[in-house]
Amino acid sequence: MKGIENYDLILSMVIFISAYASVFYLTPHFVQTYREVPDIHQNEATYLMKKLTETPGTPYNWTNASQATQIGLALWQVSTISGVLDPQKAAAINNTNCTELARKTGLTNTNILIKVSWDGQETACANQTTPITPRHVKRPVAVGSAHGQIEVLLW
Repeated sequence: MKGIENYDLILSMVIFISAYASVFYLTPHFVQTYREVPDIHQNEATYLMKKLTETPGTPYNWTNASQATQIGLALWQVSTISGVLDPQKAAAINNTNCTELARKTGLTNTNILIKVSWDGQETACANQTTPITPRHVKRPVAVGSAHGQIEVLLW
């Protein structure tokens, strides 16, 4: 019976397999992983859109922004009609201070711009200049019985 006289092959295989295994073991530690950072302003813009289109505000029958303690533009007829805006409330926000409206929606330290357009009319709260990259949310709505859209810009 003849034994293995050449240990070079065994030694080289052990070194090769060890190096190969360590490369696959260490590689995931060197790969940089990316994770998505949530955009808080986008979340606030979505919240504001939902608050404006799905709640009538407090009191529910406000007609002047200074009367309201909470701003909501949804039409109130015995209950809230989601996605249908009250034309009087939409007209009432025209040239109102946007900072005051933001405070009445529960947002603080945030600049907003609200635009409502329907049947060739457009109302918007009065604001300073809009930056180049605001968070922008648009939604088709009904304003009374007319088709329209509401836009919320937030920065």
